[in-house]
Amino acid sequence: MSRAGVLGGAVVALSLTIGSAQAQTCPDADGDGHTVCGADGVLATSADNDCNDDPAQGGAEIFPGAAELCDGVDSDCDGLSDGQDYDIGGQSGSQLAPETASHVPGGVVIADADWGGPASETFDTLAVQGLIGSISDLDVTLQISHSFRQDLTLELTSPAGTTITLVSNLSSGLNLSSTVLDDEAAQPVNMASPPAGLTGSFSPVQPLSSFDGEPPSGAWTLVIRDEVSQLTSAGTLFSWSLHFTLIEPDDDDGDGWIGDCLPYGDCDDNDAGISPDAIDCPADGVDSDCDGQLDEGGDEDNDGYVDSSCPGGDDCNDANPSVHPGVDFDGDSFHACEDCNDSLDSVYPGAAVVCGDALDQDCDGVIEVLDGDGDGYVDSSCPGGDDCDDANSSVNPGVDGDADGSHACEDCNDGSSLQFPGNSEGWATPGSCADFLDNDCDGYVDQVGVDVDQDGANACDDCNDADPGIAPSRPELCDDGVDQDCDGADLDADLDGDGVASQVCGGTDCDDANPELFPGNPELCDGIDQDCNSIPDDAPDADEDGLGPCDGDCDDSDPQIFTGATELCDELDNNCDGVIDEGFVRDSDQDGFEDAACGGPDCDDTNPGVSPAAAEDCADGLDNNCDGALDGVDPLCARGCSCSAVRPNAVQPVGSALLLQLLVLGLLWRRRLPGNRP
Repeated sequence: MSRAGVLGGAVVALSLTIGSAQAQTCPDADGDGHTVCGADGVLATSADNDCNDDPAQGGAEIFPGAAELCDGVDSDCDGLSDGQDYDIGGQSGSQLAPETASHVPGGVVIADADWGGPASETFDTLAVQGLIGSISDLDVTLQISHSFRQDLTLELTSPAGTTITLVSNLSSGLNLSSTVLDDEAAQPVNMASPPAGLTGSFSPVQPLSSFDGEPPSGAWTLVIRDEVSQLTSAGTLFSWSLHFTLIEPDDDDGDGWIGDCLPYGDCDDNDAGISPDAIDCPADGVDSDCDGQLDEGGDEDNDGYVDSSCPGGDDCNDANPSVHPGVDFDGDSFHACEDCNDSLDSVYPGAAVVCGDALDQDCDGVIEVLDGDGDGYVDSSCPGGDDCDDANSSVNPGVDGDADGSHACEDCNDGSSLQFPGNSEGWATPGSCADFLDNDCDGYVDQVGVDVDQDGANACDDCNDADPGIAPSRPELCDDGVDQDCDGADLDADLDGDGVASQVCGGTDCDDANPELFPGNPELCDGIDQDCNSIPDDAPDADEDGLGPCDGDCDDSDPQIFTGATELCDELDNNCDGVIDEGFVRDSDQDGFEDAACGGPDCDDTNPGVSPAAAEDCADGLDNNCDGALDGVDPLCARGCSCSAVRPNAVQPVGSALLLQLLVLGLLWRRRLPGNRP
């Protein structure tokens, strides 16, 4: 069998012999080290194929991996025109920081194949968001437990729809534990004698470079197919990760056409609506298709209908003049741009579905069958049908894989008994709000996005998601019996029970957690503001001696006692230094009587001969007996008595009585003078 084809402008002959034991030799006509044959030396299906092996057509410069030039030739054989090839000039764009996206589904049970039936399929989706640029390299990490890994085939599908086989035909053994799939790895994943658990880096069955140039963001789907039924087969997908190396191409407007390769590229790289494959709409003054001509009419097929991408246009296929809104070939009242099959009058949007006839009657893109997977349940798209996945016999209303009471077509994860419709998830079930699962199958993980009362707090944070006045951000009201801020309690106006409401509740208590702090409470000298006037240790000066209790006054009831006062011998600490009557001796002359300065009766405590018990000496000029009278005026001396015989406790006449006695003595003396006799 032979086949002729055109590759890179050259006509070459591809020859293969079906069933032959030996593949024919595949030449390298242009000597560039690449052939037109595939990896098996026969089929032209490998990504390493030389798209031009003719030396006369410049084939020696054209091969996979060659530097791409802006010359209208696909030099690197990647199938992209120069205007859309980010490898122009040998550049791969500006490399961005590596990114990793992971999915930890919480343990997805891998369904075993039906006994004697078709393979089972387990799907898991990883939503990649917010990444820019295009893929220049991709690695995959898998964490899977399985008792018969040789039964498994794994496929990965990108958001752009590209699907490759990651794993198949593995050697027997257990698990894929921290298995990294990397095109640059030295050993293939299906090597004969792998390490335990397939731990390490391995090249996948098909190259991950198949995703190069695609955008990373969107839904990536991992399909795990169990090809063989085993009585004891058991497996779980725990996690998988995508490790991206991204480039930011020279495509500023993101329309898929680079701006640095004219005339093949984008003539305006700041406007995504302008590129070589755009439609040049009429009357807009813009050369939208970069051909150098303005306003070409927007009717590429000249059928009289403007392309639907232009304002007011309605031609759904402006490359085919026989398809436009003026055509209704089957007469079903739906024109060719509405009808998905304009040759059958039974097929049109909204038509009744007939299952099993291989037609998409209602033009919804699905061809309904009665029981496509042969599991005994009719496809849910058919009247009366209830099989939600009619391509998978292990998913139908008769299956409850996790025994949680919800069958596979109700349950959002039939491999986890923690997830089923009607399960509790939210504030009332705290454990459900931190497990990264959609416990109640409402489409929201940990209720992120669920805000019934629209108060800004989701159902896992809001203690009452039916009342917009209750949320963690709401101010708490006092003593109303309602927990407005979801802290678990109402706000008590007088929490410390000191009789004064807190400032939060409109009162004046500066610390409602301490019953010793409130307005009017006596101030203590402890660095704390007991009376809530914002000034600690400001107790008043009650005795008005200039110092308060917290300023050094140790007795604020006596104005003679304060720090710095003169110390007196009065059995008091007058200067507040902690010592009473320091510097004083109470009986310095040791005559048995304390000094008058210390409250005693000794009027001269420096003289042991002076005290209340001493005899009055009428000639020494001292008040010997401390009666307050000196010799000249002391009655004891005036009577001529023996002063030494005066009793210590005798009452001594003083004052006017003494003067009277002196007057009488004077009169008697005058009567005795000469001349005064009678």
